[in-house]
Amino acid sequence: MRDWYHIEQEYIRGYPITLKQLAVQYDIPDSTMKNHASRKHWKEKRKAHMERSLRIISKNNEKKAMIEALHRVIEYIEKLP
Repeated sequence: MRDWYHIEQEYIRGYPITLKQLAVQYDIPDSTMKNHASRKHWKEKRKAHMERSLRIISKNNEKKAMIEALHRVIEYIEKLP
Protein backbone atom coordinates (compact mmCIF):
# COMPACT_ATOMS: atom_id res chain seq x y z
CA MET A 1 0.00 0.00 0.00
CA ARG A 2 1.29 3.45 -0.92
CA ASP A 3 1.98 6.03 1.75
CA TRP A 4 0.38 8.95 -0.07
CA TYR A 5 0.84 11.29 2.88
CA HIS A 6 4.60 10.72 2.83
CA ILE A 7 4.76 11.19 -0.94
CA GLU A 8 2.66 14.36 -0.67
CA GLN A 9 4.95 15.80 1.99
CA GLU A 10 7.99 14.97 -0.10
CA TYR A 11 6.44 16.84 -3.03
CA ILE A 12 5.32 19.84 -0.97
CA ARG A 13 8.60 20.27 0.90
CA GLY A 14 10.98 18.85 -1.68
CA TYR A 15 11.11 21.64 -4.24
CA PRO A 16 12.29 21.29 -7.02
CA ILE A 17 11.28 17.62 -7.10
CA THR A 18 8.64 16.96 -9.74
CA LEU A 19 5.62 14.68 -9.83
CA LYS A 20 7.30 12.73 -12.60
CA GLN A 21 10.42 12.17 -10.47
CA LEU A 22 8.28 10.98 -7.57
CA ALA A 23 6.33 8.68 -9.88
CA VAL A 24 9.59 7.05 -10.98
CA GLN A 25 10.97 6.93 -7.43
CA TYR A 26 7.87 5.21 -6.04
CA ASP A 27 7.09 3.16 -9.15
CA ILE A 28 3.70 4.80 -9.65
CA PRO A 29 2.27 5.39 -13.12
CA ASP A 30 2.72 9.03 -14.11
CA SER A 31 -1.00 9.49 -14.77
CA THR A 32 -1.89 8.07 -11.34
CA MET A 33 0.53 10.43 -9.65
CA LYS A 34 -0.81 13.46 -11.54
CA ASN A 35 -4.43 12.53 -10.88
CA HIS A 36 -3.85 11.98 -7.18
CA ALA A 37 -1.89 15.22 -6.83
CA SER A 38 -4.59 17.14 -8.66
CA ARG A 39 -7.42 15.73 -6.54
CA LYS A 40 -5.53 16.50 -3.33
CA HIS A 41 -4.40 19.99 -4.45
CA TRP A 42 -0.68 19.33 -4.01
CA LYS A 43 0.41 22.27 -6.18
CA GLU A 44 -1.62 24.71 -4.09
CA LYS A 45 -0.24 23.17 -0.88
CA ARG A 46 3.32 23.45 -2.24
CA LYS A 47 2.77 27.09 -3.13
CA ALA A 48 1.38 27.85 0.35
CA HIS A 49 4.33 26.05 1.98
CA MET A 50 6.82 28.02 -0.11
CA GLU A 51 5.08 31.31 0.72
CA ARG A 52 5.18 30.51 4.46
CA SER A 53 8.85 29.59 4.18
CA LEU A 54 9.66 32.84 2.37
CA ARG A 55 7.84 34.88 5.04
CA ILE A 56 9.86 33.16 7.77
CA ILE A 57 13.11 33.75 5.89
CA SER A 58 12.16 37.38 5.32
CA LYS A 59 11.39 37.91 9.02
CA ASN A 60 14.68 36.28 9.99
CA ASN A 61 16.57 38.52 7.55
CA GLU A 62 14.83 41.59 8.97
CA LYS A 63 15.80 40.55 12.51
CA LYS A 64 19.38 39.92 11.41
CA ALA A 65 19.56 43.35 9.74
CA MET A 66 18.19 45.03 12.88
CA ILE A 67 20.72 43.22 15.08
CA GLU A 68 23.57 44.22 12.76
CA ALA A 69 22.38 47.84 12.81
CA LEU A 70 22.25 47.79 16.63
CA HIS A 71 25.78 46.40 16.74
CA ARG A 72 26.98 49.26 14.54
CA VAL A 73 25.26 51.78 16.82
CA ILE A 74 26.83 50.19 19.90
CA GLU A 75 30.26 50.23 18.27
CA TYR A 76 29.78 53.90 17.37
CA ILE A 77 28.69 54.79 20.92
CA GLU A 78 31.60 52.88 22.44
CA LYS A 79 34.02 54.98 20.36
CA LEU A 80 32.59 58.26 21.61
CA PRO A 81 34.76 60.14 24.11
